[in-house]
Amino acid sequence: ELRDCVHRLIDLQMWESDDISIRAEQQKLNRLYDRFTEKYGLINSRGNALAFADDSSYYLLCSLEVLDDEDKTKLKGKADMFTKRTIRQRQSVTSVDTAAEALALSIGEKARVDMAYMSQLTGKSEDDIIDELNGVIFLDP
Repeated sequence: ELRDCVHRLIDLQMWESDDISIRAEQQKLNRLYDRFTEKYGLINSRGNALAFADDSSYYLLCSLEVLDDEDKTKLKGKADMFTKRTIRQRQSVTSVDTAAEALALSIGEKARVDMAYMSQLTGKSEDDIIDELNGVIFLDP
């Protein structure tokens, strides 16, 4: 449940969620974390490390705790995630100036060269984009 709450909070921050929704999820995370640590101790404890050995989210959960620099068994405080927005909202790029920038976005967003998408981003024709990227992109026969 704690893991799911952390993932929901990350999702809320990445997508267009209002501060009220994020704050509510942070409060829920705080309650779940306090309940967990009251019952099982620090997430970073040796016992929990063994219990979470097969959980791919274990290190994400560990990041919820700020440990004392000198004594790693003592909690210095909770991570900023409990009280602050730690991830910026995802910003969609709607236009670029060059064909090279459009190519980078196309590969990053679509995992392929999408000429229609690149044309939409630049406002240029597909032929103009092909000319600008001569020697960079090639027709797959």
